[in-house]
Amino acid sequence: MTILTLNRKELEKNIGKITPEIEEKISMFGTPVEALTNEELSIDITANRPDLLSMQGFSRGILSFLGKKTGLKEYAVEKPGKDYKVTIDKSVKKIRPYAVCAIIKNLKFTNEKIKEIIDIQEKLHGSYGRNRKKLAIGIYPLEHI
Repeated sequence: MTILTLNRKELEKNIGKITPEIEEKISMFGTPVEALTNEELSIDITANRPDLLSMQGFSRGILSFLGKKTGLKEYAVEKPGKDYKVTIDKSVKKIRPYAVCAIIKNLKFTNEKIKEIIDIQEKLHGSYGRNRKKLAIGIYPLEHI
């Protein structure tokens, strides 16, 4: 299990005010509330719900559970405009036999968003990745690759 700590004000922008009733529903969602302060909400995320390990994932999940915003967001998937090629060095082939890549465009990164991405990476590395023995994630600016 992983403890996810979320900024309360940002979460309330996404899901609405956290009342005692909403706090109870958060626990009913399968994410017991560990702590709730004026600044933060800490919840326990079980290993079978890696989709909830971020502000966006938790907000999407709880909004669906509350019946406020159901369904999945659809994204356009297109071929890259250029012929990109991924080369896996032979020295890491046995360590990382598989690689998956995606080019994501039109994201607006702030220091807070970068911190969130690093946080979810670390949670995935530490849990599913078994401290990077089973998987590792890297996010890089395309113009620097």
